[in-house]
Amino acid sequence: MDSSPTTPFAAPVPPTVGNLFSLAHRLYASRWGLIVGVTVVAFVLSWLLSVVTGLLDMALVGSDALFSPLSTLSQILIGAPLLVGPLYVTARLFRGEPAAFDDLFVGFRRWGPVVVVALLVQILIYAIIIPFGFAMMAIGLGSGGSPALYAFIALLALLMFGAVIWVAIRLYFATLLCADPTAPRLGILESIRTSWEITRGHAWPLFVVAVALGILAMISFVLLIVPFLLYGGPILVCAGGVAYALICHRSGLIPLAPYDDCPYCNYDLRAIESDTCPECGSTVFRPSAVS
Repeated sequence: MDSSPTTPFAAPVPPTVGNLFSLAHRLYASRWGLIVGVTVVAFVLSWLLSVVTGLLDMALVGSDALFSPLSTLSQILIGAPLLVGPLYVTARLFRGEPAAFDDLFVGFRRWGPVVVVALLVQILIYAIIIPFGFAMMAIGLGSGGSPALYAFIALLALLMFGAVIWVAIRLYFATLLCADPTAPRLGILESIRTSWEITRGHAWPLFVVAVALGILAMISFVLLIVPFLLYGGPILVCAGGVAYALICHRSGLIPLAPYDDCPYCNYDLRAIESDTCPECGSTVFRPSAVS
């Protein structure tokens, strides 16, 4: 059953580090049951998928293989559209829209384009990892135990880690932009390009928040899985949903609700009892229009 819509948690503030942290926690506290529920289901299903395909990969290519074909393929075909769901739910809640548990499966409603977007993003990330990996292997083979060369390998690994996170952040919203029915119906390449463009100027705050909350999530996972499922993972998802909603609002793609005037064409909606603008046909969520 749909929840009643909420108003935005703040005015359209800039997506700074402090704002993303505080708004993510406020969003989590406001609807923690739904947010934890969709996060737990998405993460557990993704983990089960990883375990099963990981065992199959060990039997197929061995445990020392550099590439796990079944695990990678399953995460692109199933994991990517599945993990879009929690972000979509938190973004809807923050935008002031009604959200339901079945919104978890929004990524499967445009499964084909979402999967292709995820595949292209994964290829771009591998294009970063592979050269660094070969460089570190080559240096390691010729290092002869030299501490200086080992330190250089560690520096390369750190640079690779930073580059992967940076690119992943710039393309983080690509699958969600492709799946989100409230957004313009973006195509595959358009979703990737739009994610890259709208995150320009916001990459450093997103980078800091992603690293900090990623570390928090890993700590909560290592200490005990339950805290991760109840707090670490959901907070990470909330921050992603808040960032997506704020950045899309600031770029003019998806405005925050509620509105008396249509944010797409400025039509006066105060006398309309529907959440569909009669002028341009856009969906505009308003408390008075939703029971």
